[in-house]
Amino acid sequence: MNTTGKISNYLENTAFEVVSLGNQISDLNQGSNGINRLQFPSAHSSAQDNETDWINEAGSIAVPFSPDAATKTTFVFAVYKNLDTLLGNSFDNGLQTNENQRNSTNKEATDSSNATDRYLINSHVISASIKPLPDKLLKQQKVKFLLKHKETTQRNSMRCVFWMPKLEENSSAGHWASDGCTTLRSNSTHTSCECDHLTNFAILMDVVGVELGDTDNLVLTYITWAGCSMSVVCLVMCVLFV
Repeated sequence: MNTTGKISNYLENTAFEVVSLGNQISDLNQGSNGINRLQFPSAHSSAQDNETDWINEAGSIAVPFSPDAATKTTFVFAVYKNLDTLLGNSFDNGLQTNENQRNSTNKEATDSSNATDRYLINSHVISASIKPLPDKLLKQQKVKFLLKHKETTQRNSMRCVFWMPKLEENSSAGHWASDGCTTLRSNSTHTSCECDHLTNFAILMDVVGVELGDTDNLVLTYITWAGCSMSVVCLVMCVLFV
C-alpha cells in the first residue's frame, strides 16, 4: 500500500496507528462493489516483543472507504488493553432511533444501566475514526471487527457494544450500548460484529444468563405444572394413608 503518511506506536497497554492514504491502494481488501477496507492491525504492523503480543491476539477492525476519497482520508486506529476497567460495565440497551421504541423500553434500559453486576466486558477495547467521516458509506457497508474473549466461555450471551460517552454536563455517566451494532458470529473464544458508526467497541458478556424465549417459558410452565401436580398427589396420598 502506498501511503502519504503512517504513524504507529505499540506500548505495553495501548497501540495506535494513524494512516493517510495515497493514490495507490491496490493491496487493500476490495469487494466486488468497489468498496475498499483498511484493517488494523495490518499484516505488517505486528508487535515486536512479548510485552506487546496481546495486540496481535486482541482482534482486528476493518473500516470501509471509497477509493475516490482516498487521497483526503485519514484513519486513526487504537486498541486498549485495560480501558474497560476504567469505563466500567454499565450497559443501556434502550438506545433507539424511534421515539416510541425509546419510551417503551425506558424502564428496561434503566434497569440494565443500573445492573452493572450483570454484565462484563469480555474483550479488549478497539476503536477507529475517519476524517472526513463518511456517514452514508458507513450506513451501507458498516464497520466490521473481530475481538477475542478475555474469558473463554460456552455462554451464548455475547453482545457487540460501543461506548456512549457522557453527552451533557447534567446527564448520567457514559455507558455501553448496542444500537446500530449486530453480532455476526460468536463462539467460545471470539465474536465478530458489524456496526454502522465509528467509536470504541468491545464485547459485552451477560454473566447472569440469556433471556428465555416464548418456547422456553412455555416448557418451563409445563414442567412447573407437572411438578406441582405430583406434589399435590403425593400430599393427598400422605393424608389418606398415613
